[in-house]
Amino acid sequence: MTNRFDQLAVARLRAPRPDFKEIVAASYPVTSFGDPERARVLTVGINPSIDEFHSRKKGRPLLEPGKKRFIDSQTLGYYPGTPLTEEVAQLVLEGNKKYFTGENANPYSWFKSIASYALAPIGAFYETGSAAHVDLVQWATDPVWSDIADPEVKRALIESDIEYLRELFALKTWDVIIINGSLAIGTLVEFGILKVTTSEVRKVHEKSRTFVTGTIGRSKAVGFSVNLPNPWTSAITKFHIADWIRSVSSK
Repeated sequence: MTNRFDQLAVARLRAPRPDFKEIVAASYPVTSFGDPERARVLTVGINPSIDEFHSRKKGRPLLEPGKKRFIDSQTLGYYPGTPLTEEVAQLVLEGNKKYFTGENANPYSWFKSIASYALAPIGAFYETGSAAHVDLVQWATDPVWSDIADPEVKRALIESDIEYLRELFALKTWDVIIINGSLAIGTLVEFGILKVTTSEVRKVHEKSRTFVTGTIGRSKAVGFSVNLPNPWTSAITKFHIADWIRSVSSK
């Protein structure tokens, strides 16, 4: 390892696995989607989807080797949950960093709306490496986050994973950090990571939406209460967010 980003991520990958049945068995922590050290813009969400590791075919099998998005326990020939050596953790990390740019890259469709309406308006792109994504919780879960019934499980996962993000944000100054959704905004504020400068409620397509600006470490941060990739998010709302991001990011 030659830099602080790798050191932090490898330590995260090798940390003890929490004993929660909701964690996708074959997964390892997704320390990033893309390379945050190389990127000039970061996007922030809640946690990786089960679809990052499993197919939607009957029985939800693991993605086939040619379609895998990350290095999982099957790729390594390990029993699920097997701890990683430093060398193998570095291998998994490289897979995380090449999520959008690897030879067999197969990004999940969730990122399309973020790319089109949050990144493209400011000239940043996952595929070129100018943007990368990170999550509050690095574990993929089954069920998806919104369907986890036990709030204590959610709280425990956030509390155990948020410090990785805090340390990551301290390593560099990005042009802007874009926060997707009210839960991500509220969690970053609660843990003292996001310092809000302005908070504005706007009526967008008949609904009240909150838009915030502020700072995370030395980086400018912007966020919106809308879950942009949600299929129910209207085109009007998406274009409003795009115009807003373009405006506040240029100031």
